[in-house]
Amino acid sequence: MKTRWKTLLRAAQGGQRAAVRRAEAQLAAAGRRSDAADRDRSERPKDPYTREIEGFPIKQPPLVAQQITSSEDDRVLFAGVFRPYFCVKTPSERARAVRAVYRPIARRLGRAGVHNFELVVTPVTKRAPERRDALAVGAAGSVELTRAGRRC
Repeated sequence: MKTRWKTLLRAAQGGQRAAVRRAEAQLAAAGRRSDAADRDRSERPKDPYTREIEGFPIKQPPLVAQQITSSEDDRVLFAGVFRPYFCVKTPSERARAVRAVYRPIARRLGRAGVHNFELVVTPVTKRAPERRDALAVGAAGSVELTRAGRRC
């Protein structure tokens, strides 16, 4: 899986959109196989937000988040992405990728009574992510690219 991930990042850095799509498909297939092998529902957290954080698809398409930071107090999940990977996509592809991750989580949390979930997509950083760094935000049922996310 690590080799596939590096291939994806190299293709993104080189602006090779077709190679990025191929690497995404390979990474997604490997992720599904790994997830199927790791399914152990006996020790899942009772809190729905914590369950979502623990099950977040890190380093898997369509978003390929490389780090996540969360707060149970305000239900905001920061997902750090490799900027060249995010920006090699068109703005509509970027929004679609964020939507594909945000909406299922928001729907599951909503059914569990959690209605204030937000997903904030930022570039990967060595410091704590902040809203001002956002490339995209999913909140209140919709996803918006920020100016930085539109202008990559």
